[in-house]
Amino acid sequence: MWGYGTNPPALEETDTWIYDAFTGQFTGPITIDGANIFCCGVGQLADGRAIVSGGNDKATATGIRDTFIFNPANNQWTQVGYLNQERWYPTTPILSDGTLVAVSGWIHPGSTLPPVPPGWVSKIDVFSTVTNSWTDFMPTFNDIGAPPNDHFQPHFYPFMIPYHDPNQASDRKLFFAGRATANGIGISHSTRTFSLDFTSNGAAVWKNLGGDSTLQGSGAVMMINRTDPIDVGTVYKFAGKMGSIASKEGRRIDLNQIPQAFWAPTAGELYTGRTECNIVPLPNGKIAIVGGTTATEFHSLESTAVRNIEIFDPATDTVVEVSPLFAGSRMYHSIALLTPNATILLAGGEYIPIPDTGIVKNFTGQEYYPSYFSDELV
Repeated sequence: MWGYGTNPPALEETDTWIYDAFTGQFTGPITIDGANIFCCGVGQLADGRAIVSGGNDKATATGIRDTFIFNPANNQWTQVGYLNQERWYPTTPILSDGTLVAVSGWIHPGSTLPPVPPGWVSKIDVFSTVTNSWTDFMPTFNDIGAPPNDHFQPHFYPFMIPYHDPNQASDRKLFFAGRATANGIGISHSTRTFSLDFTSNGAAVWKNLGGDSTLQGSGAVMMINRTDPIDVGTVYKFAGKMGSIASKEGRRIDLNQIPQAFWAPTAGELYTGRTECNIVPLPNGKIAIVGGTTATEFHSLESTAVRNIEIFDPATDTVVEVSPLFAGSRMYHSIALLTPNATILLAGGEYIPIPDTGIVKNFTGQEYYPSYFSDELV
């Protein structure tokens, strides 16, 4: 794990730590010299090594090109090349055949936040684990014609979910779950549905799948992995912005139905509307929606923090468990994940105190024991 890197005049660096979920102990810092990888893309290679790409140059919101691999066998980071373009907040999903790709991200800060085109990266980078290098793939974002003059372009950490058609062995696709897009005049939230198909002849093509999730960015998205090898999977989307409010709603889309796949509302809603939340798959097939804020800004007042976990059961299409309230604020820049001992780890985050004295960084972490622990004891 890591947080903000440091930006001294002569050298940038990022301190990282290893957390042992069984003992609660930290090992580190293990330092990356020469780069601040905060807001990078993160992936995990087939052999278990972690790979990070991009980040933050000199705390200016300018992207960087650096790529590093972490080897858990010796707890060391190794630089393995450079992206072909600077990327800040890229997404680096791994395709069904194990290929790592870099999608979107921001190049230059410009004069305002959020950025406007042409600051976005409009090409796909493909990483080779054989040569430890990136290939500048091709322009893949294009005019899609609706609404008029709309130029499709995912931006900060777009929701790109790998999937494939099991009947086509070479078929590699990314499902875009509607994070947000940039158009000719700036930022607009997209609720439309697209796939990015990587073809056998080295091309990548955006396809408009139809259907509208109505939920905008800042929510939580995940695919339910099926055990049936011919099942493509179902994507769930919870919370996020609904105009000017934090939504309680959920959506699901069955990718087996492509090209006639459409988002459908879940039968049950969350008890609390939230944005900037996290999502965690549980070992019993259920889904945990963690923390967030009732506000729609990414930096929010501490008083807006949602301090519980709601567990959704796809089998009943409803929320079946709500945790007790937890201490602390888990909003923007927080994380939640399933630990090897089946607890949910919550950590980090930022908030604005009252009175507003500037952004506060949360350095604490905590664990939640879902109800299946009690079930096991019984």
